[in-house]
Amino acid sequence: MTDEVRVVTEHPPAPLFDVGELKLWSFYRALIAEFVATLLFLYVLVATVIGHKVESLDNQCGGVGLLGIAWAVGGMIFLLVYCTAGISGGHINPAVTFGLLLGRKVSVLRAVSYMVAQCAGAICGVGIARAIMKHQFDAFGGGTNVVALCYSNGAALGAEIIGTFVLVYTVFTATDPKRNARDSHVPVLAPLSIGFAVFLVHLATIPITGTGINPARSLGAAVIYNGRKAWNDQWIFWVGPFIGAAAAALYHECVLKSAAVELSGSSASFSAAAAEDRASSSSSSSSPGSGNAKRQPPEIKIFPENEEEDEETGPWRRTRRYRPIALLYASTRPLHGRDRDNRRRTKDSQLHALGFPHHGTTFRGVQRSGLRFGV
Repeated sequence: MTDEVRVVTEHPPAPLFDVGELKLWSFYRALIAEFVATLLFLYVLVATVIGHKVESLDNQCGGVGLLGIAWAVGGMIFLLVYCTAGISGGHINPAVTFGLLLGRKVSVLRAVSYMVAQCAGAICGVGIARAIMKHQFDAFGGGTNVVALCYSNGAALGAEIIGTFVLVYTVFTATDPKRNARDSHVPVLAPLSIGFAVFLVHLATIPITGTGINPARSLGAAVIYNGRKAWNDQWIFWVGPFIGAAAAALYHECVLKSAAVELSGSSASFSAAAAEDRASSSSSSSSPGSGNAKRQPPEIKIFPENEEEDEETGPWRRTRRYRPIALLYASTRPLHGRDRDNRRRTKDSQLHALGFPHHGTTFRGVQRSGLRFGV
């Protein structure tokens, strides 16, 4: 039996400088989306922080508390990423944009433009919050990021680095095209996982720095409030997130991604070798002319030669290597009735011909047999 393993290339890296983007309306639409999303994010964040401090002034149990602030921030990120992911990618954070730039997901021109739009949106969002609650804003610090009195600048910098690493690492993992191809639920859950990462990081770092992990968020509050302490600590909320974003990008691109490609190549070779061994053992056990001779399994062509015949593979084209058998379960087109039953019977027969035990018609059945697929 012969198995054909085809290497499917990913999307090419974004060019460093793409002046042609300036001629596209989609580029300016993405900038507007980033501006509005960051504006809304900063308004909700600052309004929640100021409201909590006002309500807890006389009653320590009043207000939403630190848990409520973290939920508000994480939930807002979830909503905004969900709404803008198809337009601009839903960055809403210069650190995320910087990490994606290092990963060659965006060009330098787009990255710089995004950062400018994000900072401008953050300033406008905090300005709207101050206009609504002016006296409370000035009295309770304007929601600025400052280092707590019981922590040093080094501790604050470390907290910002680790917090941003968690966020950017989650962004890279949730938007990895290979995971999107292997697990159909990943694109749907990507905004939720990113928002949940922001929520968890806020729980950990609010007592230390008020949680920056977003240079635009720190800059917007510092510009509108204009406090000396906020400006003195401002460098921490730029250096820390950028270092954390760079570390997450390098870790994902140079460690996890390369290891996944190497593992997928060895897995495909192992699958082909196992199938050949099963075919050879079955042929040797049967003798010519005997009535009990086992019928040889038909030769199955897993991958079609023409691109037009490759409609069922769907997003698997975006992966580098993958096990041939996993392609049998890569269909993304919903089927019902007789068509669905025919496809299941076809997949079962292909599995049986390759020598794998029969465990039903679901992908979970194949996983229970001790096999693992994917990149």
